[in-house]
Amino acid sequence: MASQFAMLRDVRPYKTSWRVQVKVLHSWRQYTNNTGETLELVLADSQGVKIHASVKKDLVAKYVNSLQVNEWKFIEHFALTHAAGQFRPTGHLYKMSFVNGTTVTRSDIVSDSSYLTLARFSRIQNGDLNPYMLIDVMGQVVNIGELEVLEANNKLTTKLDFELRDEHDDRMSCTLWGTFAEKMFQACQAADGIMVICVIRFAKIKAYKGVRSLSNSFDASQVHINPPFPEIEAFTRALPSDGLALTFRESVPKFQMVTVNKDDDCLQFERKTISDLFNSTEIGKARVICTIYGIDTDWAWYYFSCRNCNKKVTHIHSGVNTASMKKQKPKFWCDVCRNAVTNVVAKYMLYAKVMDNTGETKCLLFDSICSEIVGESAASLLGGSFNEIEDPNDLPDVIRNLVGKTFLFLLCVEKENIWDGKDSYKVSKILNKDGLLQEDVIEESEQLVNPASIVSGDQCLMLTMSQDTSDSSTPSSKRVYAPNLSESEKSSSSKKVCIEPKDLQKSELEFEENGLSENGVPDKISEVVKVENVKIESNKGKGVQDSGDLHVTEKKDTKQVAKAVGVKIKQEKK
Repeated sequence: MASQFAMLRDVRPYKTSWRVQVKVLHSWRQYTNNTGETLELVLADSQGVKIHASVKKDLVAKYVNSLQVNEWKFIEHFALTHAAGQFRPTGHLYKMSFVNGTTVTRSDIVSDSSYLTLARFSRIQNGDLNPYMLIDVMGQVVNIGELEVLEANNKLTTKLDFELRDEHDDRMSCTLWGTFAEKMFQACQAADGIMVICVIRFAKIKAYKGVRSLSNSFDASQVHINPPFPEIEAFTRALPSDGLALTFRESVPKFQMVTVNKDDDCLQFERKTISDLFNSTEIGKARVICTIYGIDTDWAWYYFSCRNCNKKVTHIHSGVNTASMKKQKPKFWCDVCRNAVTNVVAKYMLYAKVMDNTGETKCLLFDSICSEIVGESAASLLGGSFNEIEDPNDLPDVIRNLVGKTFLFLLCVEKENIWDGKDSYKVSKILNKDGLLQEDVIEESEQLVNPASIVSGDQCLMLTMSQDTSDSSTPSSKRVYAPNLSESEKSSSSKKVCIEPKDLQKSELEFEENGLSENGVPDKISEVVKVENVKIESNKGKGVQDSGDLHVTEKKDTKQVAKAVGVKIKQEKK
């Protein structure tokens, strides 16, 4: 088991107990205000797959002597994070991060290859390559400008512009800064008619007014002049035999880019689609309706946090030969507390794959957001376990049940999404409930409807839309028509009949005094029934009931009709 290792293309961030065999291609120091000075590395395995690795400032002294360029190493127990940044040295989806328990051991030499990945000039000029990725290029230096001394970041630095050509005689403008510029200028001056071949590793692509050029990316780049690479000999033979000599030219005037900061209006957030997110050029927040169609299992759906400082901790793995007979409580390393801790708690960190009708992306849901929609804490789902994920596809049912649900998220559009090509957006807030969009919920009308105001046209519309096809169903209100209506008024399906308000109790007493029995119906009632039957037949002839969903019984219950029109009969007798 100790001799086994994984290939770089197979590593995923759901665990830290990986073991890889790699060659150190490049290393450099990098300083930022957030992280301080770190040691950055480019590693490659025997298949030529490269990955960016980083050693934070607290661990640089521990590992710097063990990571010499061109040496093969075994690296075990490391963390993986999303590869972000405006200029990334490798195309790997993840970035390796050394942790407190990372081990580096020697390995036998597997290959002497430098693992060059050369990009064609034509593809660079056509915009086929990702501008966020650093690339390798090789070309013949055909002309070179003057070595300029400029002020950048309140410091004096040097700049050199020159032009390369490839074996197809395609040209590419290049700019080098600092010591790289001085090295190139001195080599060209000392060439004395000898062909100068330049290899720039981890160069960045720049674009101005549609014209693309190359430049070094600070110390992350490498510049080799006539290096002893096997690729150089083949490239030299493929160059055109035109005897093109190196020429010196004047410098091209520089252009100064001015950026304008815009205030972010935090009072109102715009509704956007996923396609709009991809085209966003401003940092801020946006409301997005999207449906979860999957869970990204490349990432663990939880992490462990220190209860003392509430920061993420790293699992301290026991060595292969340090297994004890007595089971110990798992320990974690906290960078904030700077100590091994055991009092930790599991929290959500879920990457959800979402989509709408314009595109697809990923949403990052942290503990508070995920707990709200799942309805259960991550610690309770784990049942007290502190182990790492072994099978990333083994998800709890409550998390799987999120697939297919639609949410209205308030998403954060950060600078990493705009400039660094990061394809996941952090969820700031959930603006809906239980997967149902609150904005689309139809609220019931608060206005009370007077049943007496429902007339023939309104009632026919209500009956047509009804889903009840029972023959015994009775309409919620009866229509009352005046006996002296004209033919045009009888055939109208929208004309309303105004009914004068009456005392129903008084009318009922007068109705009984007129000698109405259960089996006897006055002529007025029969006339009203006849008029109503004619009205129903008229509506049928006009195609009001086109779906067959409405079933009207033409035989009227005389008792119900008498009760419904009692008020009207009393009014006409008077």
